[in-house]
Amino acid sequence: MTRSEVDRACGQTPCLCGDIETWHPECYAGKTKTEISDGYNEAYSIARRKLRIRAAEATTLLIKSANAQHY
Repeated sequence: MTRSEVDRACGQTPCLCGDIETWHPECYAGKTKTEISDGYNEAYSIARRKLRIRAAEATTLLIKSANAQHY
């Protein structure tokens, strides 16, 4: 996923720590613009991983629900 695809899927840019639900001011406190920019490479990597897990969990629930309705 590109960064813009991650942003769209999250509804926002991920926090510097990779959280896709909210930003944490403490993650940015005391960091320079360069440190923040560099930190986003890891943040997006973490966010992609979390989005894959979220999609897998949603798929599993959907399959379980479809199986339950079938029987």
